[in-house]
Amino acid sequence: MTREAVFGWRSIPSLKAVGGDDRLTRPFACVSSVEGDGSEGGGHGNGEKEPLPSTEQLLRHPLALLAMVPDGLALFSAGAIAGAAAKTLTAPLDRIKLLMQTHALRVGDGGHEKGIGFLEAFALAGKEEGIKGYWKGNLPQVIRIIPYSAVQLFAYEVYKKLLSSKNGELSVIGRLCAGALAGMTSTFVTYPLDVLRLRLAVEHGSRTMSQVALNMLREEGLASFYSGLGPSLIGIAPYIAVNFCIFDLMKKSLPEKYHKRPETSLVTALVSASLATLMCYPLDTVRRQMQMRGSPYNTVFDAFPGIVDRDGFVGLYRGFVPNALKNLPNSSIRLTTYDTGKIYSCKHCKAHLALGEEIISKAFHSRHGKAYLFNKVVNIMIGQKEDRMMMTGMHTVSDIFCVGCGSNVGWKYEAAYEKNQKYKEGKFILERFKVSGPDGSHYWVNNETHVGGSDGEA
Repeated sequence: MTREAVFGWRSIPSLKAVGGDDRLTRPFACVSSVEGDGSEGGGHGNGEKEPLPSTEQLLRHPLALLAMVPDGLALFSAGAIAGAAAKTLTAPLDRIKLLMQTHALRVGDGGHEKGIGFLEAFALAGKEEGIKGYWKGNLPQVIRIIPYSAVQLFAYEVYKKLLSSKNGELSVIGRLCAGALAGMTSTFVTYPLDVLRLRLAVEHGSRTMSQVALNMLREEGLASFYSGLGPSLIGIAPYIAVNFCIFDLMKKSLPEKYHKRPETSLVTALVSASLATLMCYPLDTVRRQMQMRGSPYNTVFDAFPGIVDRDGFVGLYRGFVPNALKNLPNSSIRLTTYDTGKIYSCKHCKAHLALGEEIISKAFHSRHGKAYLFNKVVNIMIGQKEDRMMMTGMHTVSDIFCVGCGSNVGWKYEAAYEKNQKYKEGKFILERFKVSGPDGSHYWVNNETHVGGSDGEA
């Protein structure tokens, strides 16, 4: 794969940069870098392959080996290492949660107390094996990260294609469904490691993962590796749906001036993640107790009344505090990143043009297909004003051009002559076919010419 410089020269009349009055009357030129194959077999434009570093060079600069790792593999490896580090760092909290969730079942009917608190579980975790006991059962959890991530990434891409419309567009609901289905698929494939993790963490004695696995297979059969799978799969979709829905509803209910503040997104994400966890946590407790050796529960319908009868309603929420300490910061940060990362960029040079939160309407059209109305667009230059007949009447508009590569990406409404169209004045249209964004970039090109530059939302 090589990078080639592309030199573009185009005449754009009376350009001016956004926020200024300086006009450019000379032709606009740009140089951009693009990836290409060069010729058959890749490499340089003359058909030769790029030479690999010599052994002597690699010995002198061993870190150069990292540059030979494919980008996809590097990102996947970095994600796996980060995930393993995060799991290892929070393993003590996870073991405390498991001990609290399963205590009533482990002590049986002869136990004096049905539940234990955070401090009691903390002391119990290190009682038998000392400091090492806080990481008991962490190995299968770390091993699980690689296949879980690989299956989830592959499944997500497959489900996105299946749920996309004919023109390649994928709605927000479609993305949520694809994410939930990918999570369910990866959970199903790697579930045996999750069961092994629980058995190692809560059962007495010091045994290896292989010893526990062989003992389960010999005494309980293959089905024991999938005990509690039902509540695991059931809990994924509601958690994602509740989390995102509450997040969106809370943000929309706040005054407009707070919508674009990052701290608003963070607090809203924390509250929505907390409520989603609160609603779905009982399913996690049911799952953990069904995974136990000799569990009396065969189905979700057995487990819910059984846990309440044995430990009261609070038994469904044993271990909620360490779980919240472990997961809520991560969930809220991810949701905040998701919200603030909705960026629309130029399809050619990737220059950032607008944030998703600046969208006023997605009901507009251009001669190339769909178009979005934005309140604010950046990194553009504005052409000269001209009157243009749109689908909703006559408007004075100015074409807008990406400041990075000079591509025409839409237009700005300077004036509207119909009273009910005045809300468009000072707003911007970005044509979806010409920009990349969080809701996909595979938009169709319509060869049929519409009136003027087209328009929408009459």
